[in-house]
Amino acid sequence: MAAASVVTTTGAGGYVQAIADGDYTVGRYDKLVKVSTTGAACVLTLPDATKLGGEMFAIVRTAGILNAITVQGGGGQLVNGAASITLALPLYSCGLFISDGVNWFRVGAI
Repeated sequence: MAAASVVTTTGAGGYVQAIADGDYTVGRYDKLVKVSTTGAACVLTLPDATKLGGEMFAIVRTAGILNAITVQGGGGQLVNGAASITLALPLYSCGLFISDGVNWFRVGAI
């Protein structure tokens, strides 16, 4: 997998968004992660769930529909009870992830 080319900006209301086109470790303040899988599949690693209980992150596919987006917990933490999950997001769809203070859960898709 390729390392991400990432642009981080502050959006309206002060949230941070990251734009990734490769593997990327989600930062604590990256509330919105826009992902392009045009060139290749990518792996997104969520931050430490034990330090972010109740925090939520949104992952949106903004380009490329043929390659996978895999989401994994950092430090061996689980996502929906598994080491990783693969998002089958249509273009411009969003997966929402929340920490329970121990692991990560996908709580919905928009």
